[in-house]
Amino acid sequence: MMTVRVASILFGAAHGLLRTNVVLRMSSSQSGNGLDLVELRYRLSEKDKISAEELSECLIEFGAQSVDASDEDAGKAEERPIYREPSEAFDVFTDCASEFWSNCIVRAIVSKNIESSLVKQINEILNLQTLPERRMLDTSIDWLKEQEKLRPAIIVGDLRIILPWHKSESVTKLGDLRLEGGSAFGTGEHPTTRMCCQWIQAFHSPAFARIMDYGCGSGILALTALKTGRYAQAIGVDVDPDAIRACKRNAKANDFVHQAQFFLPAISSPFYTPRQSHFDYDDDDQFVSLPNDMPPFDLVIANILLNPLRDLSHTLASLVHSGHGVLAVSGIRKSQFQDFFDIYDPFFADINIQAEEDGWILVVCRNLIKRK
Repeated sequence: MMTVRVASILFGAAHGLLRTNVVLRMSSSQSGNGLDLVELRYRLSEKDKISAEELSECLIEFGAQSVDASDEDAGKAEERPIYREPSEAFDVFTDCASEFWSNCIVRAIVSKNIESSLVKQINEILNLQTLPERRMLDTSIDWLKEQEKLRPAIIVGDLRIILPWHKSESVTKLGDLRLEGGSAFGTGEHPTTRMCCQWIQAFHSPAFARIMDYGCGSGILALTALKTGRYAQAIGVDVDPDAIRACKRNAKANDFVHQAQFFLPAISSPFYTPRQSHFDYDDDDQFVSLPNDMPPFDLVIANILLNPLRDLSHTLASLVHSGHGVLAVSGIRKSQFQDFFDIYDPFFADINIQAEEDGWILVVCRNLIKRK
């Protein structure tokens, strides 16, 4: 059965809509080593009755090794940048066409030996009237090196963020932070993540502070805090079990297994769901909901979109230490600041924009107002 990770879109994947090319899915069970590979290209427009997300789900379900989507009008007068997040009533299978580019190319990499059956099943299920364009891929190419060229190591402040194919080098004050760069959002490439990483490094936290990274994705912000050496504990929360898996692996890769813990939302959270009924777990996976009695934090950071921030206002405020605690939020556009201010003004006496990049802002909330 196909699984639609709406929660991943909610907590950050929508940022991908800013790019002219975004990887929608990558299969974890397929490998292209030793296989003849074919690239299939589907062209979608607003007149089509299916969305890029729906098509990508089907392609992965039937054996595609990776899927990405690109704006066919990129660089042209017809290009339509999309900055907004999905609405609260957003439905992946019915609304994606209106939330995505007007003319979109969905590209899939598939093994040649399943190409015919895959195309047939896709056409039957989605009622497509045309066949995709196809071309054979050169399997002699070292795709790891090609990927490395496209994604070099990133330096954010005093931290160098590296992916699996990068060599460790002590070229920055805080050294290297190693991340998978896989399915979970957060590798330092997006402006909101960069702003958060830089701000965490500059923020003067108390000694042995505790940080909460809400909507943690890859765990990059929690781990950045630990790299500064000023935090005794980092807690991360995400709705996606795949993100929790990635966070745990990233914590281990950076020797923070004992200082970092990652949870699904608390039972009291508006985003809590009984995860066991929706996801298949490996035998060694243990997913735990954030305890409702978790002590407040010196710093709570949330790099997520405005709609979930609206729903999480009480939750996030309750996690902030009532004395010196600070809430830092990114994932919102400058044009959305007044909406954010109106939502969080009842909880904090001081709310200010601390950084801005490419229309995205980082907002810091201080002086928690004690609730009666």
